[in-house]
Amino acid sequence: MTTAFVFAAWVADVKRVVDLMGLVMAGGELTADMHTCEELADVIKHILRHVVENSLELPAQRVRAGKPASGTIHLQARQTTTKLILEITHDGAGLNEPAIKHKGLRKNLLHAEDANATPTFAASEPQVLPEYATTDAGMAAARAAVLRLNGSLQVQSTPGSGSVFTIQLPIGTATTPVIVVRVGNHSYAIPSAAVETTRLVTANDILIMAGHETIRENRQPVSVVMLEELLMLRQAQPVAQVLLTRGDLTRRRSYLNARHTLLALLDQQIIPIVNENDTVSTEEIRVGDNDNLSALVANLVEADLLLLLTDQAGLFSADPRTNPQAQLLHEISSAEIPAAVWEAAGANGAQGTGGMLTKLQAAGLARQSGVATVIAAGSEPQVVLRVARGEALGTRLPALVSALESRKRYILSGWDGQARVQVDGGAAAALARGSSLLPVGVAAVHGEFERGDTLAVLDAAGHELARGLANYAANELRIISGQRSDQITALLGYEYGDEVIHRDHLVLLARPVSAL
Repeated sequence: MTTAFVFAAWVADVKRVVDLMGLVMAGGELTADMHTCEELADVIKHILRHVVENSLELPAQRVRAGKPASGTIHLQARQTTTKLILEITHDGAGLNEPAIKHKGLRKNLLHAEDANATPTFAASEPQVLPEYATTDAGMAAARAAVLRLNGSLQVQSTPGSGSVFTIQLPIGTATTPVIVVRVGNHSYAIPSAAVETTRLVTANDILIMAGHETIRENRQPVSVVMLEELLMLRQAQPVAQVLLTRGDLTRRRSYLNARHTLLALLDQQIIPIVNENDTVSTEEIRVGDNDNLSALVANLVEADLLLLLTDQAGLFSADPRTNPQAQLLHEISSAEIPAAVWEAAGANGAQGTGGMLTKLQAAGLARQSGVATVIAAGSEPQVVLRVARGEALGTRLPALVSALESRKRYILSGWDGQARVQVDGGAAAALARGSSLLPVGVAAVHGEFERGDTLAVLDAAGHELARGLANYAANELRIISGQRSDQITALLGYEYGDEVIHRDHLVLLARPVSAL
């Protein structure tokens, strides 16, 4: 389906909202499959509605600003050999820094200290807007649709001069004509855009220059390269090293910076290689092993799958070294991992197999975060590609919950390992019903923490029930714990709310885990 055919339909219902809007379209020769067009139709509508609701100016305002009385929205599409690019440009009002920060604070997407630290936008230069600046229901749906197509959506704005919404989709999503060639037992598809010309070559056309076969093309010598050689000339995959500590994942600003860095690398098709930053890690902020670090990173970037490689074929029903009846478990879908599996992994002090204990811990964190996990043998040929394609290798542990929104992901992975509160039975039951944690239900406070830090919530037996953002610092909570909420002001002289942890800032764990 051509973009020219669907562009008019994309804007028809939005254009009826306001008469003071012109429409200019460019690039009508691009093609995309029907599914992509249907997804993009909703994306375009959401973006145009966002522009109509937030950026249109009255004719008098535009004239005073030196603009034509009527505004214009440009929709332009182009295609490269690797991407389909759509741009929506309008000349209405640009970004409004105070309004953006107010919106981020109101939606709990930006903390007050972060808002104060946010750089002031330049007065006349285009700026890439932070995600919270365009986070309403429509734009959230637009971003989700673009992500489903493995694409990216970026918003740039200039004060008083309008904005540019850029959608980029990989060529694998947007269809393109290809030339299929065969070399030996393998076939290869070459995008036709990469083929400059085609011609028949006879033996008389071939010249030997400096020991290499060449032909004449527009009076210039062109080297003759066999396809096998051409495939060997592909550029090496670019990679980047990223060093993280647990502290980078427990502080909200550092968490977002790390997330944005990793997603930007992936968007540029650069593979990040993540390691723990041992040079600055202390015992308090050390993750300690790459398995748990990988689970934290999978949660950070909202990965679809975490693959943990070991010297075993996967998880077994018992220790295969001592029990000949031990069977490979192809999937563990229950919330409870069988006790025999933990025993084989070394949970009770026994020597585990293949470093399985930390892999089970990592799998538990990942599946609690909405990330499926596969534990497989690293010696399997092409194991990464085969698992990514859905082949049943090793042991699969499906996610226990649906993917969590960004704020709850931060809460789940943001615990520093020290800050804990222990609750009584009544509070534990109330949390299970979806209630907030009140000070009256807090039985004990462990560790030091500040307001806004992530806490682990434990029951009387020391099992971790939930994690959440603290409304009160440790020294404050020790004063009000066990007291009714209406006593907070009398005890502290001020209050930040009735809750120790509000239910909107609380993530319940599907399986209680010992945290003591």
